[in-house]
Amino acid sequence: MPARERRSREPTHRHGRRNSEHRAGVVLLDLVIALALFVIGGLAVLTQLEAGTRRIIDAEYRLGAFGVARTALGLLETGALSDRELTGPASDWATPETEATTPPQAEWFCEVELEPSSWPDLTLATVRVRRVPTGSEADEWPVIATLRQLVPLEPVGGGP
Repeated sequence: MPARERRSREPTHRHGRRNSEHRAGVVLLDLVIALALFVIGGLAVLTQLEAGTRRIIDAEYRLGAFGVARTALGLLETGALSDRELTGPASDWATPETEATTPPQAEWFCEVELEPSSWPDLTLATVRVRRVPTGSEADEWPVIATLRQLVPLEPVGGGP
């Protein structure tokens, strides 16, 4: 092979040091981009985790509210308590079993309304349940659960 066509294995000024500096810059840029993508991905995961936690808490509140509403309808249907006795804080007529040693931060609040129905000897009972933080007014908080059921009661405004 002629001397002109042979290539030297020693770095030249044109391709040597400058090329290695360029590679170091590219590697640094790759690391910065990878770190930015990792941080963005982590933030997206944390956002979804927070949203999922909120959904779980909301579902737990709805489940509790429907349990209170069903209990109120059962007590009304059996005649154990009247609509007036059931309207107000549920802690007045229900004592939940709990192992918590701290006082509750909120309590369930029931509203019971009775309406006449077109069926004889049946009254339409509507129970609305709210979760009210301690020290707040019940009307300030949204209704979490509403149940309506026909119950065997005396007609509204009737009786002996």
